[in-house]
Amino acid sequence: FTRGLSSSVDAARQAADMVRESHPDFEIYVVDNVCPSAAAELLALEAVNQAAKGLTAKELVAWAEEARYYIHGYFTLDSFDALARGGRIPPAAATVAALLLICWGAAFLAEVTRNLPFRLIRHREVAAVHRGLFTRRDYAVSDEGLCGLEIRQTALSRLLGFGSLWLRAPGLPQGRGELLPAVPVVSRRSLAAVMGSVFPELEPVRPTVRPGARALPRYLRAPLAGVAACGALYRCAGQWGSFWRPWVEAVLLFAAVGLGWYALVCLLDWHSAGVGLGRSCLTLRTSRGLRLCTEVVPLRRVAAVEFRQGVLVRPGGRCDLLVTVMGRAGDRIRVRGVEKSAAWALLKEAGVLTAEEL
Repeated sequence: FTRGLSSSVDAARQAADMVRESHPDFEIYVVDNVCPSAAAELLALEAVNQAAKGLTAKELVAWAEEARYYIHGYFTLDSFDALARGGRIPPAAATVAALLLICWGAAFLAEVTRNLPFRLIRHREVAAVHRGLFTRRDYAVSDEGLCGLEIRQTALSRLLGFGSLWLRAPGLPQGRGELLPAVPVVSRRSLAAVMGSVFPELEPVRPTVRPGARALPRYLRAPLAGVAACGALYRCAGQWGSFWRPWVEAVLLFAAVGLGWYALVCLLDWHSAGVGLGRSCLTLRTSRGLRLCTEVVPLRRVAAVEFRQGVLVRPGGRCDLLVTVMGRAGDRIRVRGVEKSAAWALLKEAGVLTAEEL
């Protein structure tokens, strides 16, 4: 096993030195295969072939020390226990990682059995959703009660071109924010066909009012603050003693991974956020936590809009647009960092506003 990850090479070299001391005429060599996985077996098998061709021991060592750099191996870990026992990561980090994997697997299986198989049927003015494997659930949502559609994506599913389609209406399960999963998984290519056949009046459009480059710090404010807090905690950890330092480093490692992922979500949100006007609906692209959301709201359901400006962004003409939708109690859709004049003109064109910009 490679010297970079194990002490077995050094132990073998010490054993070889002991053999040479007791048997000076004995010819023995130790070669570091510089390979961290079972791919090193290929080097051993080929070394046997080279020896069968007549190479001497010294020639075989020279051949192996050159050939070892032409082997590329990839491996993964079943668990973090070995890393914790070897002291490469703190035991607390291994325990937390195992719990995260177990929780993620259980949540994934629960979501699969809850939504598959599923069917979405539109008959006249009623949308019917049938889903569930062990417990069958049938929902019927009328057009009058429909508050809008929501296309949800994570950062990874956005990059891969997948998402899920949800219906929003009063009376649906409160634990999910009155949301009903209509299509658990849909690709970007098939989304237009699904919307055109089931909800043609609520087909999303590309945003025309978008945050500019000056709004990027507004989107990255939270992850940058987290990075600053982690840096301050790391500087303080050196004064807490050697006992607490591994625990703090483990916590900061998980925090760094989370902040990096959150920063990616914020960048994707800034790149795609905005407001667009369709035939009879508004398309608002924003984010909620770690989710990227595309909200499609019927114009008849828009109850109020708010243009929120802080002291620092007011001179630049940017604002946060908050849209209140009838039937969505205590929940507003927020698009950050858009140009106020452009957003006002778009909503006036949609008939939501009738007055000139104040």
